[in-house]
Amino acid sequence: MKRAVLVAALLIGLDLTILVLSGGVSIFGPVGIAGVFTRLALALILTYLYTRSGLPSPNLWAFLAILLLLIPLLHFRGYRLRGDGLWYYAYAHSLAFDGDIDLSNNYEGLGIGHFPGSQKVRETGRARYTFPVGAPLTWIPCMALGHVGAWVRNLHGIETAYDGFSDPYLHAVALGNLLIGWLGLLVLDRLLRQWFSPSVSLATTVGIGLGSFLLWYLAFQSIYTHALTFLFVSLFLLRWTQRPKTVSDYAILGGLLGIAACVRWQTAVFVLLPFLSLAKESAAKKWRFVAASAGAMGGLFLLGILPQLVTWKAIFGRFFIGVPLGSAYMRWQDPFLTETLFS
Repeated sequence: MKRAVLVAALLIGLDLTILVLSGGVSIFGPVGIAGVFTRLALALILTYLYTRSGLPSPNLWAFLAILLLLIPLLHFRGYRLRGDGLWYYAYAHSLAFDGDIDLSNNYEGLGIGHFPGSQKVRETGRARYTFPVGAPLTWIPCMALGHVGAWVRNLHGIETAYDGFSDPYLHAVALGNLLIGWLGLLVLDRLLRQWFSPSVSLATTVGIGLGSFLLWYLAFQSIYTHALTFLFVSLFLLRWTQRPKTVSDYAILGGLLGIAACVRWQTAVFVLLPFLSLAKESAAKKWRFVAASAGAMGGLFLLGILPQLVTWKAIFGRFFIGVPLGSAYMRWQDPFLTETLFS
């Protein structure tokens, strides 16, 4: 019985995935609002029945329910390409479909070739790209799933191009980001359960996930970097709060932080936390351990951020270009604290 429930839940989940990827077409044909919510209700019931026998995490059922409830927001209300997301997507599209980072044709395909942020760099002749590269790199497998959505639409007579610009590819990246952010919620819950009960951890995580602007970047404006940043910063904090004790622990912290910085440069500031830990080790005069740990952490950090450095070199002719968005991007004397906290 339990195996049959699991198989049914997986099949409903697969059909929901195809439905979101294709923009409203299941393997059986186009689906309206009633069909979507019927599938969601069945998925919730089947998941509950299967999880009654016990779960590795006491909060997992609640998080599965949250994921299923976020899907209609993404499907019916989610925007796709807007603002900075256009440039992020152009980078992912160029790697996935052209195998290069010559972005001129990708900018033209998205209608942003005439924008100042898309103009060619004088030194290299390549179209400029002034954004982090980590998120677009993770979207490449998602874009491959876009072929499934395009195939299903064509199967049912809805002509759809397999070019990476049609809707199924955007839906695939948006769904991927929703799943990434959902995994971040699981990590945050695990982080909080080091100090609090499962119920308090769940309530806090749900409050952060659904009561902050994170919800906007999970289900509405989902083709951005915020979901992936949330996941890697949560993983980093989980590892750091478990108190690194070996050189390998510090190497892992460096790798996680390097990837996070490749996704969103500002996250590099979290390097202060492991350095505080190493400062305590220095106070105990563990000099060799401190040197080895700092070296391992720095080496893995550079490895994690290497795709960004290589991209800068290819596009701008230099491995490091400072703040590519210009000096006004960081206003140290006017940080917009009140606007950020109370907008």
